[in-house]
Amino acid sequence: MNRTKTLALVFAVLIAHACAQTGATPPAQTAPPAAKETPTPAANTPTTIAGSGPRPLQQALGALRLKYNGAVSYEEPQYLSARALVEDPHTKGSFIPASKPFSVEIPPVQSATDAPAQEKSLQVIVDAYNHSGNPGQFEVRKTEGKAISVVGVAAIDDKGAFSPQKPLLDSPIIIPAKERTIADTVDLLCQQLTDATHIPLSVGISPRSLVDHTNVHLGGDKTSARTILAQALAASTAPLYWQLVYDPNSKGYVLNIHSVHIAKPAAPAIPSKPHNSDTHPSMPGL
Repeated sequence: MNRTKTLALVFAVLIAHACAQTGATPPAQTAPPAAKETPTPAANTPTTIAGSGPRPLQQALGALRLKYNGAVSYEEPQYLSARALVEDPHTKGSFIPASKPFSVEIPPVQSATDAPAQEKSLQVIVDAYNHSGNPGQFEVRKTEGKAISVVGVAAIDDKGAFSPQKPLLDSPIIIPAKERTIADTVDLLCQQLTDATHIPLSVGISPRSLVDHTNVHLGGDKTSARTILAQALAASTAPLYWQLVYDPNSKGYVLNIHSVHIAKPAAPAIPSKPHNSDTHPSMPGL
């Protein structure tokens, strides 16, 4: 056994000496090729927002609210022309806006609370709707307190052209200065607008637990109904927004108030227990 080890050692020394004499180097072990990395998709990619049904823009704004947790309000124009309406397939003799589906890609964002990105995305959606052949035209408005509303400013007429309209909530009103609940303030606003414009306006749905039990002191000065509405809803402990929907059958409006659905942040991942390289995987805890 000792003789065998000695011969092997001598043989190795002779090979090394021969390589030194000839300038050759012993062959190096070839490393295995590095594994190719799979490209990681971008964290922020464009999002497709789509709308359909009789009010596709309203539906598209709902998808945007889910993305940003944003209180974006919506106000329709009056659809007065026969070219702007079609018969409701579900209710014979009643009419709905003659709308078409549309979709648009909004740019990626860095954060769900990134206000400039939200406003840019909102403008992209409104522009896409305005060029989609639908019967209304809208623009983005910002009120006091940074409340954002998408406002109908025109509707298609009997000649097939868009006829400008004065938005209902642009109308100036005066409510007596007093502390009231949000619900009472909104009811009074609707009554004042109906009297001033002769366009019926009533309150539809609202989060009663918020608007019936929160007070706000407003009134005394002549200002737009939109500003008063935004100030009243801003008193809520939870973010609120409005949807002003036109009913072509009654030729009046319904004002719906909603609370913003705030998505809960994902729970942090629980770190796994580090693997002890000295422990055999078949013997945990040892």
